[in-house]
Amino acid sequence: MGFSKFRCLPAELRIHIWEDSLPQKLGRPIYRWREGCWQLSPSDPNTGAGQLKLEFRHTLLHNVRIDLPQLCVNQEARAIALGWLQRQGATITVDPAQQPLTVAGVFDPMHDALYVCSGASEDYLNFILEPHERLEELDGQSVTTIPPAVRHIALARELFVNSAGLFHDIFHHFRHIQTVYVMEDVPPELDQQTRDKLQDWWELERTTGVSISWDFTRDRFTRPLSEAADDQRLWGLLNRASVGLRREFSPELQAVFEVYPVVAVRK
Repeated sequence: MGFSKFRCLPAELRIHIWEDSLPQKLGRPIYRWREGCWQLSPSDPNTGAGQLKLEFRHTLLHNVRIDLPQLCVNQEARAIALGWLQRQGATITVDPAQQPLTVAGVFDPMHDALYVCSGASEDYLNFILEPHERLEELDGQSVTTIPPAVRHIALARELFVNSAGLFHDIFHHFRHIQTVYVMEDVPPELDQQTRDKLQDWWELERTTGVSISWDFTRDRFTRPLSEAADDQRLWGLLNRASVGLRREFSPELQAVFEVYPVVAVRK
Protein backbone atom coordinates (compact mmCIF):
# COMPACT_ATOMS: atom_id res chain seq x y z
CA MET A 1 0.00 0.00 0.00
CA GLY A 2 1.45 3.37 -1.04
CA PHE A 3 1.72 6.55 1.01
CA SER A 4 -0.23 9.16 -0.94
CA LYS A 5 1.03 12.05 1.20
CA PHE A 6 4.72 11.19 0.68
CA ARG A 7 5.25 13.98 -1.86
CA CYS A 8 3.98 16.48 0.69
CA LEU A 9 6.77 15.69 3.14
CA PRO A 10 9.68 18.14 3.44
CA ALA A 11 12.38 17.50 0.80
CA GLU A 12 15.01 16.78 3.47
CA LEU A 13 12.83 14.05 4.98
CA ARG A 14 12.01 12.50 1.59
CA ILE A 15 15.70 12.38 0.69
CA HIS A 16 16.52 10.77 4.03
CA ILE A 17 13.84 8.11 3.45
CA TRP A 18 15.10 7.35 -0.06
CA GLU A 19 18.68 7.06 1.19
CA ASP A 20 17.64 4.71 4.00
CA SER A 21 15.88 2.48 1.48
CA LEU A 22 19.13 1.81 -0.41
CA PRO A 23 21.42 -1.14 0.42
CA GLN A 24 24.20 -0.51 2.91
CA LYS A 25 26.90 -1.39 0.41
CA LEU A 26 27.28 -2.25 -3.25
CA GLY A 27 29.54 -5.25 -3.76
CA ARG A 28 31.85 -5.93 -6.70
CA PRO A 29 30.25 -8.09 -9.41
CA ILE A 30 32.07 -10.59 -11.58
CA TYR A 31 32.13 -10.12 -15.35
CA ARG A 32 32.10 -13.09 -17.67
CA TRP A 33 34.87 -13.29 -20.23
CA ARG A 34 33.69 -13.34 -23.83
CA GLU A 35 35.44 -14.03 -27.08
CA GLY A 36 36.24 -11.06 -29.30
CA CYS A 37 37.77 -8.67 -26.77
CA TRP A 38 41.28 -9.04 -28.21
CA GLN A 39 41.45 -6.37 -30.91
CA LEU A 40 44.08 -5.06 -33.31
CA SER A 41 44.60 -1.36 -33.89
CA PRO A 42 47.35 0.96 -35.20
CA SER A 43 49.65 2.57 -32.65
CA ASP A 44 48.46 5.98 -33.88
CA PRO A 45 44.65 5.80 -34.20
CA ASN A 46 44.50 9.29 -35.75
CA THR A 47 46.72 8.53 -38.75
CA GLY A 48 46.49 4.75 -38.83
CA ALA A 49 50.28 4.68 -38.95
CA GLY A 50 52.79 2.88 -36.80
CA GLN A 51 53.20 -0.66 -35.64
CA LEU A 52 50.04 -2.65 -34.97
CA LYS A 53 49.12 -3.36 -31.37
CA LEU A 54 47.02 -6.17 -29.95
CA GLU A 55 45.11 -5.34 -26.79
CA PHE A 56 42.35 -6.77 -24.62
CA ARG A 57 39.51 -4.25 -24.72
CA HIS A 58 37.62 -4.85 -21.51
CA THR A 59 35.04 -2.28 -22.65
CA LEU A 60 33.68 -5.02 -24.95
CA LEU A 61 32.68 -7.20 -22.00
CA HIS A 62 28.95 -7.29 -21.38
CA ASN A 63 27.80 -4.99 -18.60
CA VAL A 64 26.11 -6.19 -15.41
CA ARG A 65 22.48 -5.31 -14.75
CA ILE A 66 21.89 -3.22 -11.62
CA ASP A 67 18.46 -3.79 -10.10
CA LEU A 68 17.49 -0.91 -7.83
CA PRO A 69 13.72 -0.31 -7.57
CA GLN A 70 14.43 3.30 -6.60
CA LEU A 71 15.60 3.96 -10.16
CA CYS A 72 12.07 3.47 -11.48
CA VAL A 73 9.97 5.37 -8.92
CA ASN A 74 10.37 9.02 -9.87
CA GLN A 75 13.02 11.56 -10.83
CA GLU A 76 13.89 12.42 -7.23
CA ALA A 77 14.42 8.80 -6.18
CA ARG A 78 16.36 8.07 -9.38
CA ALA A 79 18.75 10.98 -8.79
CA ILE A 80 19.43 9.80 -5.24
CA ALA A 81 19.99 6.20 -6.37
CA LEU A 82 22.37 7.25 -9.16
CA GLY A 83 24.31 9.46 -6.75
CA TRP A 84 24.56 6.54 -4.32
CA LEU A 85 25.92 4.28 -7.06
CA GLN A 86 28.62 6.80 -7.93
CA ARG A 87 29.61 7.17 -4.27
CA GLN A 88 29.94 3.39 -4.09
CA GLY A 89 32.65 3.61 -6.73
CA ALA A 90 30.58 1.90 -9.41
CA THR A 91 31.22 2.77 -13.03
CA ILE A 92 27.75 2.84 -14.56
CA THR A 93 26.03 3.40 -17.87
CA VAL A 94 22.43 4.53 -18.32
CA ASP A 95 20.29 3.70 -21.34
CA PRO A 96 17.37 6.18 -21.29
CA ALA A 97 15.89 4.55 -24.40
CA GLN A 98 15.13 1.39 -22.44
CA GLN A 99 11.86 1.26 -20.56
CA PRO A 100 11.97 0.79 -17.69
CA LEU A 101 15.21 2.71 -17.26
CA THR A 102 18.20 0.38 -17.49
CA VAL A 103 21.31 1.00 -15.40
CA ALA A 104 24.31 -1.29 -15.71
CA GLY A 105 27.70 -1.69 -14.07
CA VAL A 106 30.74 -1.39 -16.34
CA PHE A 107 33.81 -3.57 -15.83
CA ASP A 108 36.54 -1.87 -13.82
CA PRO A 109 39.83 -3.73 -14.48
CA MET A 110 41.37 -2.43 -11.26
CA HIS A 111 38.64 -3.72 -8.93
CA ASP A 112 36.30 -6.19 -10.67
CA ALA A 113 37.02 -9.85 -11.36
CA LEU A 114 37.01 -11.39 -14.83
CA TYR A 115 35.25 -14.77 -14.74
CA VAL A 116 36.21 -17.50 -17.19
CA CYS A 117 33.29 -19.83 -17.82
CA SER A 118 33.81 -23.39 -16.61
CA GLY A 119 30.73 -24.97 -18.17
CA ALA A 120 32.62 -26.14 -21.25
CA SER A 121 36.34 -26.82 -21.50
CA GLU A 122 36.47 -25.05 -24.86
CA ASP A 123 35.69 -21.74 -23.16
CA TYR A 124 38.87 -21.89 -21.11
CA LEU A 125 40.86 -23.01 -24.15
CA ASN A 126 39.48 -20.10 -26.18
CA PHE A 127 40.40 -17.74 -23.35
CA ILE A 128 44.01 -18.95 -23.50
CA LEU A 129 44.32 -19.32 -27.27
CA GLU A 130 42.47 -16.26 -28.59
CA PRO A 131 45.42 -13.79 -28.44
CA HIS A 132 47.73 -16.37 -30.04
CA GLU A 133 45.23 -16.98 -32.83
CA ARG A 134 44.87 -13.25 -33.49
CA LEU A 135 48.63 -12.97 -33.86
CA GLU A 136 48.75 -15.94 -36.22
CA GLU A 137 46.22 -14.21 -38.49
CA LEU A 138 48.81 -11.51 -39.23
CA ASP A 139 51.19 -13.97 -40.84
CA GLY A 140 54.42 -12.67 -39.35
CA GLN A 141 53.65 -8.94 -39.22
CA SER A 142 55.26 -7.02 -36.39
CA VAL A 143 52.80 -6.50 -33.52
CA THR A 144 53.10 -5.09 -30.01
CA THR A 145 50.96 -6.96 -27.47
CA ILE A 146 49.63 -4.76 -24.66
CA PRO A 147 49.19 -6.63 -21.33
CA PRO A 148 45.56 -6.34 -20.12
CA ALA A 149 44.95 -4.08 -17.12
CA VAL A 150 42.88 -6.81 -15.43
CA ARG A 151 43.97 -7.32 -11.80
CA HIS A 152 41.56 -10.04 -10.64
CA ILE A 153 40.37 -13.27 -12.21
CA ALA A 154 37.86 -15.93 -11.07
CA LEU A 155 38.33 -19.56 -12.08
CA ALA A 156 36.38 -22.71 -11.25
CA ARG A 157 38.25 -25.13 -9.03
CA GLU A 158 37.65 -27.89 -11.57
CA LEU A 159 40.06 -26.12 -13.95
CA PHE A 160 42.91 -26.77 -11.51
CA VAL A 161 42.50 -30.53 -11.53
CA ASN A 162 45.19 -32.09 -13.75
CA SER A 163 46.19 -28.64 -15.05
CA ALA A 164 49.92 -28.41 -14.47
CA GLY A 165 51.24 -25.03 -15.60
CA LEU A 166 47.79 -23.40 -15.70
CA PHE A 167 49.09 -20.13 -14.25
CA HIS A 168 51.92 -19.98 -16.76
CA ASP A 169 49.38 -20.12 -19.59
CA ILE A 170 47.14 -17.44 -18.06
CA PHE A 171 49.90 -15.00 -17.14
CA HIS A 172 51.54 -15.22 -20.55
CA HIS A 173 49.27 -12.35 -21.57
CA PHE A 174 47.40 -11.40 -18.38
CA ARG A 175 50.57 -10.35 -16.60
CA HIS A 176 49.06 -7.86 -14.17
CA ILE A 177 46.75 -10.23 -12.29
CA GLN A 178 47.27 -9.96 -8.54
CA THR A 179 44.30 -11.95 -7.24
CA VAL A 180 42.93 -15.33 -8.27
CA TYR A 181 39.57 -16.43 -6.90
CA VAL A 182 39.08 -20.20 -6.92
CA MET A 183 35.35 -20.83 -7.18
CA GLU A 184 33.80 -23.83 -5.45
CA ASP A 185 30.65 -25.46 -6.86
CA VAL A 186 29.93 -23.01 -9.68
CA PRO A 187 26.12 -22.64 -10.07
CA PRO A 188 25.03 -24.00 -13.50
CA GLU A 189 23.01 -20.85 -14.25
CA LEU A 190 26.18 -18.75 -14.02
CA ASP A 191 27.56 -20.52 -17.08
CA GLN A 192 24.37 -20.47 -19.15
CA GLN A 193 24.59 -18.66 -22.46
CA THR A 194 22.15 -15.80 -22.95
CA ARG A 195 21.25 -13.48 -25.81
CA ASP A 196 20.90 -10.63 -23.35
CA LYS A 197 23.90 -8.29 -23.47
CA LEU A 198 23.37 -7.54 -19.79
CA GLN A 199 24.71 -10.08 -17.32
CA ASP A 200 23.04 -10.84 -14.01
CA TRP A 201 24.75 -9.57 -10.88
CA TRP A 202 26.87 -12.24 -9.18
CA GLU A 203 29.32 -11.57 -6.38
CA LEU A 204 32.06 -13.66 -4.81
CA GLU A 205 32.06 -14.53 -1.13
CA ARG A 206 35.01 -16.09 0.64
CA THR A 207 34.38 -19.57 2.02
CA THR A 208 37.09 -19.44 4.71
CA GLY A 209 39.44 -16.89 6.17
CA VAL A 210 42.41 -18.52 4.45
CA SER A 211 44.38 -16.84 1.69
CA ILE A 212 47.35 -18.40 -0.04
CA SER A 213 50.13 -16.04 -1.06
CA TRP A 214 52.95 -16.33 -3.58
CA ASP A 215 56.50 -16.25 -2.22
CA PHE A 216 58.39 -14.12 -4.76
CA THR A 217 61.74 -15.18 -3.29
CA ARG A 218 61.15 -18.91 -3.59
CA ASP A 219 58.78 -18.79 -6.59
CA ARG A 220 56.20 -20.91 -4.85
CA PHE A 221 53.01 -20.63 -2.83
CA THR A 222 53.37 -20.32 0.93
CA ARG A 223 51.74 -23.22 2.75
CA PRO A 224 48.60 -22.01 4.58
CA LEU A 225 48.63 -22.05 8.37
CA SER A 226 45.22 -23.71 8.35
CA GLU A 227 45.35 -27.49 8.76
CA ALA A 228 41.90 -27.92 7.23
CA ALA A 229 41.92 -30.65 4.58
CA ASP A 230 40.25 -28.43 1.95
CA ASP A 231 42.85 -25.70 2.41
CA GLN A 232 45.72 -28.17 2.14
CA ARG A 233 44.21 -29.74 -0.99
CA LEU A 234 43.83 -26.30 -2.56
CA TRP A 235 47.46 -25.54 -1.78
CA GLY A 236 48.44 -28.77 -3.54
CA LEU A 237 46.39 -27.86 -6.62
CA LEU A 238 47.96 -24.39 -6.73
CA ASN A 239 51.46 -25.85 -6.59
CA ARG A 240 50.66 -28.06 -9.55
CA ALA A 241 49.11 -25.13 -11.44
CA SER A 242 52.21 -22.99 -10.81
CA VAL A 243 54.74 -25.38 -12.38
CA GLY A 244 57.25 -23.31 -14.35
CA LEU A 245 55.85 -20.01 -13.07
CA ARG A 246 58.09 -17.00 -12.44
CA ARG A 247 56.06 -13.95 -11.48
CA GLU A 248 57.47 -10.52 -12.21
CA PHE A 249 55.70 -7.18 -12.02
CA SER A 250 56.69 -3.87 -13.57
CA PRO A 251 58.08 -1.31 -11.06
CA GLU A 252 54.83 0.67 -10.91
CA LEU A 253 52.83 -2.38 -9.74
CA GLN A 254 52.84 -3.81 -6.24
CA ALA A 255 54.25 -7.33 -6.20
CA VAL A 256 51.19 -9.13 -4.84
CA PHE A 257 49.79 -12.49 -5.87
CA GLU A 258 47.11 -14.05 -3.66
CA VAL A 259 44.54 -16.81 -4.04
CA TYR A 260 41.20 -17.00 -2.23
CA PRO A 261 38.63 -19.83 -2.16
CA VAL A 262 35.17 -18.39 -2.88
CA VAL A 263 31.62 -19.17 -3.91
CA ALA A 264 29.45 -17.22 -6.36
CA VAL A 265 26.29 -15.67 -4.94
CA ARG A 266 23.52 -14.17 -7.03
CA LYS A 267 22.36 -10.72 -5.95
